[in-house]
Amino acid sequence: SLSAFRSYINCQDSETATAMMNVFHNDSDGSVGNDSDLSESSISLKLQIGMTFAYVIIFIISLVGNALMIYVIHKTPRLRTTTNLLVANMAVADVIITFFAVPSTVMYLYLQHIWLSGVIGDITCKVVQYGLTLSIAASVLTHILIAIDRFICVVFPFKRVTFFKKVRPSYVLTWCASLLLMSPHLVVYDSAKLPNGKSYCRVSRLEYLHFLEIYYVLVFVTLYLIPLLFIATLYAFICRKLWRHKVPGVRSPDLILKREFQNKNTVKMLIILVIAFTLCWLPVHVVHLLEYFRPELHLPHVALLLSFWACHSHSAINPLLVVFLNGLYRKECQEKINKKLASLSIKRSTGTNIVLAPQMRTAISRAPSPQALG
Repeated sequence: SLSAFRSYINCQDSETATAMMNVFHNDSDGSVGNDSDLSESSISLKLQIGMTFAYVIIFIISLVGNALMIYVIHKTPRLRTTTNLLVANMAVADVIITFFAVPSTVMYLYLQHIWLSGVIGDITCKVVQYGLTLSIAASVLTHILIAIDRFICVVFPFKRVTFFKKVRPSYVLTWCASLLLMSPHLVVYDSAKLPNGKSYCRVSRLEYLHFLEIYYVLVFVTLYLIPLLFIATLYAFICRKLWRHKVPGVRSPDLILKREFQNKNTVKMLIILVIAFTLCWLPVHVVHLLEYFRPELHLPHVALLLSFWACHSHSAINPLLVVFLNGLYRKECQEKINKKLASLSIKRSTGTNIVLAPQMRTAISRAPSPQALG
C-alpha cells in the first residue's frame, strides 16, 4: 500500500526496513499497523485461483473479440467508416490493455510486488506501468471521439462530412494525448531492491507520492468524471433527437414502425454503453482515491482485486457490446467466420484427395483389363 511505502522510505536502517516486509500499513504519523501488503502469503489460495480464472476469461474474450473486430472492419469496405475506424482504434487499445493487465495482475496474485532486479527490472517496471495506463487512456479518449461522431451524425447530419474531414485522423491524436498524460509513470515507478534481497516494482521516491495524490485526482477528472459527463450529455441529446424524430414524407405505417424500432434500439445501445463505462471504471477510481487520501482504511485485497478486474473487464465487454448491439457488424462477422470455416473445409478435403490420388492410380493399374475379363 502507499502508506507502507511511506514507512519504508522513512526507514533509516536495514533492520527496520526488513521488519517492514512483514508489517506494512502505517498511519499518517508513521506508526506501523498490522496488515501485510507485500507478504507473499497475504492473498488466500481461493482468491488467487478465483481471480486467475476470472482473468483467463477476460483474456480470451478480449483477445478474440477485439482481434475479430479489427479484422472484420479491415476486411469489409462498407464498415470502414469514421465511427468504425474509431471502434477499431479502441479495439487496438483494449488488446494492449489485455496483454499488459492480465499477466501483470496474475503475477501480482502470486508474487505481489516482487519484480526483476537491475536494469531489466527498471525497464520492465516502467514499461508495464506506462503501457497499461497509456492504453487505458487511449481507450477512454476514443470513447469520447465515438460519442462526438454519433452526436454530429444524428443531431447535425449535414455537417458530419465537413467536420470529420478534419477530425478523421483524430484517433492518432488520442495516442499522442495518452502518451503525454501518462508519461509520469515512466518517472515515478522503479524496481527497488529491499534489504531482504527481493526487488519490487514500486513508486521510487517519497516525494512522488505527494505528486501522485494530485496526479490521480487529475486522472480521475480527465479520464473518468469529464468523459462520463461529456459522453452522457451527448448521448442524452442523441436519445432525445431519435425519440422525437419523425421520418419526413413517409406515410407507410410499416416503415414508420421499423424506423421507430431502430431508433429505440439505438437509444438502448447508448444507455448500455454509458452504464457499462460507469460501472466498470467507478470502483477502481474510488479505490485509488481512498488509497491516497484515506490510507488508514486498509482496504482488503478482495476489494482491490475486484476493482482492478472490473476496469480490465471493460476491454472484454466492449467487443461483446458491439457484436450484440450492432446488427451490421454481427452479420459481417458471421459471414467472415462462415467463409473461413468453408475455406478450411475445402483445403482439408483437397489435401485428402491429393493424398489418395496415388493409391487410386495404383489400384487402377492393377485392375484386370476389359480384354482379360472378356
